[in-house]
Amino acid sequence: MSARKTKMTLDDHREMGLRLRVVDDELSGQYTKIRNSKSKSDPRANKVCRSLDKAIWSLRQTRSELENMMFVDYPGMRTDPSATLVYYPHRADA
Repeated sequence: MSARKTKMTLDDHREMGLRLRVVDDELSGQYTKIRNSKSKSDPRANKVCRSLDKAIWSLRQTRSELENMMFVDYPGMRTDPSATLVYYPHRADA
């Protein structure tokens, strides 16, 4: 018999949202720093920026899927205006 798994709590979702926001901001900042410091014709910089772009895109997809999971687990959150702030908090909240 397998152990029953529990869903993430709303506090778990809030913490995950804040942490992912920080990671997103850091990756985006590093992307901008590299893009602004290197020539657009620098193949190494282009490769690094493509990799960062993929990582940022994947992270944002993950945030979206986690938000969807939260709405499935907590359907009442769909009507809460602050619900979108769980995975997309304002910068002052992060």
